[in-house]
Amino acid sequence: MSESFWAIVIVAVVGLLTTVLAPIWHERRRWQHERRESFRDQRCRVYADYLSTVQVALMAAQANAGQRRAVSLFLEALSSDLEAQRRETEGTLRQAVVDLSNLLSVIRLIGAPEVVAAARAFTDVLTEADALVTARAKKPEDWQAVVDRLKSRRDRFVEAARAELNVPTLTPNDRAALARE
Repeated sequence: MSESFWAIVIVAVVGLLTTVLAPIWHERRRWQHERRESFRDQRCRVYADYLSTVQVALMAAQANAGQRRAVSLFLEALSSDLEAQRRETEGTLRQAVVDLSNLLSVIRLIGAPEVVAAARAFTDVLTEADALVTARAKKPEDWQAVVDRLKSRRDRFVEAARAELNVPTLTPNDRAALARE
């Protein structure tokens, strides 16, 4: 048998293997890519749910701070209306604590350590706000301090989530817009 025969056999075997293995390799790469994208989409949804619940909690805390400020200033005559609003915002705040705790469990499973730490920090401060509700804290300064800490923790969560998801970081204008919220 000549060398040209073996060369033809080797080329045929390599061609056959390439024809068989290339689609398998390509399919595996496509499947891995789809899996990564699916996981990223899942993280985006969980982070978005967490952030929307964060906004609800922050608005409830701000409303509670505003009500305390209004009562402490001059609106004692309207205190019955404010009392009903206070109960509503306190219920919203307590529900947000429960919802965020549930979402934090999911974030612990799928999130990067930085995102988990940022989410945990926000939930801890929100728990402090819930403690103010339980203690019936009346000082507007206490509420405003908690609201300020909630805002900074929210910003930290957003930055960590953006970094993990490879979304461009916030510009100074974006930070200013968030600060106004």
